[in-house]
Amino acid sequence: MPLSAVFHTHSVQEQVAALGDAFAIAGEFLHCDTINSGHINLTFRAAYRREDGSTDRYIFQRVNDAVFQCPRDVMHNVEKVTNHIRWKMLRVLKTPFRQTLNLYSARGGRKYLKLQGSGYWRCYNCIENTYTCDVAEHPRQAYEAARGLRGFSAASVRYESGGHP
Repeated sequence: MPLSAVFHTHSVQEQVAALGDAFAIAGEFLHCDTINSGHINLTFRAAYRREDGSTDRYIFQRVNDAVFQCPRDVMHNVEKVTNHIRWKMLRVLKTPFRQTLNLYSARGGRKYLKLQGSGYWRCYNCIENTYTCDVAEHPRQAYEAARGLRGFSAASVRYESGGHP
């Protein structure tokens, strides 16, 4: 059955399992949960059992094309940013793949999947033992977010001036 046929079923579990197959996620699909934080994109967290019995989780996200008029351009920018952050983390920690978001390629090699009638989808690794905040709960959170953004901005300026990606 083609992905588009599966994706238009009423079962969210079947839809997300089909997305995992489209992104060539290894392992047996176990289940998914809807992530209700955030205000823009539709987001699911899915669990997969690997052959060794361990479980990996992934984030599937539909890019809201009502907000982002050019989803392909958004995905190009997301790819550049995640690659830059991973490169920077590799220099510091030597093992960036558990600490940074990584985009997975869909079958065909692109870092997104375009489904007719369902828009653009992307897949990230799920960084365990983390949480997101839509609004800072206390001043320290706002301070830490600003500090992180400052470091990223400084690295971006160096890159645009001829530094490494």
